[in-house]
Amino acid sequence: MRCTDAMRVLLGTVDLASVGLSDVPPGWMADAVRQGWTVEPDGAVVATALRASYAGHRSAFSDRTDYEAAVNGRGMVDYDIPLDHQDRRTIVVRRSWAYLTSMLAPAHGTALVTGQVSIGLSRTENPFWEAHVTFWTDRDDEPPYYNLDTVPQEDAVLQMRADDPLVRA
Repeated sequence: MRCTDAMRVLLGTVDLASVGLSDVPPGWMADAVRQGWTVEPDGAVVATALRASYAGHRSAFSDRTDYEAAVNGRGMVDYDIPLDHQDRRTIVVRRSWAYLTSMLAPAHGTALVTGQVSIGLSRTENPFWEAHVTFWTDRDDEPPYYNLDTVPQEDAVLQMRADDPLVRA
C-alpha cells in the first residue's frame, strides 16, 4: 500500500481491522464485489457489474489502462449519509477501504490490478466528505494511470495492488 501523508492521517482515525464486507453498502458497490472481474478480449480488466452500466466507448481510449480506470471509476455511495452527519468522514473512510479491499481480493494472483481511493472535502459551498475509487492493471507497455509520487501530500490518496498483504483473499 502506498498513500499520501493526508491519507495516512485519515486511515489512522479508523480501526481498519474492524472494516469488512458489511461496510460495503447495497446496490452497485455490493453488486460489483459479488460479480468480480471480467477480462476483455484485448486484456482490459473491468469490474463486471460496472462494465454493464458504463456508457462510454472503448474506441475513445488510446490504451487499456485509461479505459479500465474510466469503467471502474465511481464516486463512493454516500447519499444515505446526511451531509452534516458527525461520523460522515469515518463512514466514507470505512466504505472506501471495504470496497477497495473487497474488489482487490478476487484479483489476487490473477492480475496486477491496482486500486486507488481519494478522499476529501467536496468543492461546494457547504463542503462535505466524499470519496472516489477506481481500478486499473499495471502494465509494462503502458504508462500508469496515476503517479502517486506527483500528488501533493495534503491530498488524501491511497493506492493498493491486489497482491498487497492487506488484501484478504
